[in-house]
Amino acid sequence: MFLIIDPQQHGVRLGRLHDNTITWRITKIQDRIFSVLKKVMDEASGHALKAIVVCGDASAEVSQKRNVSWSGLRTAVALGNSIAFAKHIPVAMVMVDGDESDRQLIMKIHQAFRGRKLSDPITPAYNGEPHITRPKK
Repeated sequence: MFLIIDPQQHGVRLGRLHDNTITWRITKIQDRIFSVLKKVMDEASGHALKAIVVCGDASAEVSQKRNVSWSGLRTAVALGNSIAFAKHIPVAMVMVDGDESDRQLIMKIHQAFRGRKLSDPITPAYNGEPHITRPKK
């Protein structure tokens, strides 16, 4: 089973990929992601976690359309890397456009793991210029 972490505008979409089928659970920002993550993992009991997938935006236009914050992306990457490190499993970033079918996403996931080493962490892929808040004087 693969765990998919897909940051969204107002939360996170968590998915389980098993037997070429994705089962999604959507969380809201106010939900506690760890309790939802626990539910996802409990629902998958009996299936070993083989890998972690984090979805990133394929382009600046996609970033604008999906409206995912950079903080949300960084959080998803940190969570994915942490679980992968703790479980000694691979992690990969999959660039999405937001309109993929589950079948297309599954193909992208399998391609993303080709040639990846177990110890390779992922880094956030930013599309655009940062909006840095100036410190108050």
